[in-house]
Amino acid sequence: MSREIFKRAAGFCLAMGLIAVSAPRARADEPAATEAATTAAATTAADLSDEELYALGHKAMIGQGEPQDYAKALKFLSQASDLGNDDAKNDIGWIYDRGLGVTQDYEAAMKWYRKAADGDNAAAMDNIGVLYFQGHGVTQDNTQAMSWFHKAADAGNGGAMNWIGSMYSNGQGVPKDDKLAYLWYLRSANANSSGSNGAGETSLGYCYLQGKGVTQDYAEALMWFKKGVDAGSTVAMCNVGLLYLQGHGV
Repeated sequence: MSREIFKRAAGFCLAMGLIAVSAPRARADEPAATEAATTAAATTAADLSDEELYALGHKAMIGQGEPQDYAKALKFLSQASDLGNDDAKNDIGWIYDRGLGVTQDYEAAMKWYRKAADGDNAAAMDNIGVLYFQGHGVTQDNTQAMSWFHKAADAGNGGAMNWIGSMYSNGQGVPKDDKLAYLWYLRSANANSSGSNGAGETSLGYCYLQGKGVTQDYAEALMWFKKGVDAGSTVAMCNVGLLYLQGHGV
């Protein structure tokens, strides 16, 4: 597996300069569309529940089993939102946030994220934190960002936990504290929440690679980067390839 990862990643990562982890952009959750929702595609929207409409919209948004179709996604997600589905509201926010088939509009994204967060949607809370952190659609505000990341983390969102770790690591809005950053990364890795894509595992690998908050240990770094690969992190894959290239921990 290790050599295969190296062959797949090393050349690309060296060319792109991806040699270390950075805090990940929050993503909408990606549940599998249900069989019922797939079958229901041929029926009228009035016959579908909010969960079925959401599954159809999300499937069209991410291109799950079919080409991405953002107009179709927005149609079904809007219908699901009208029925009170908070995951759909978060996805609509993501569509405007990323400019998927629409004009990119951070203020509209924030509006939809807040609607979803009002329903205790952890992914939306995380996304609000990112907008405040990046200053997109709002005045950049690390204090607000940290507040929203903590709300999302309290609701179990692993991506938000990783963001908190990153802010402690870089001293953004809080005193720099590598040990506390490490503990938040560890919490993120242990959360196993959907949508985090191995962010915590990858950040832990970087801690061991650089000796930040822990004793430098290339073997531990490699282990965590491999866990990040298993969880879907391309950045972790690049770091695995580079450790083999440099002969560290192997």
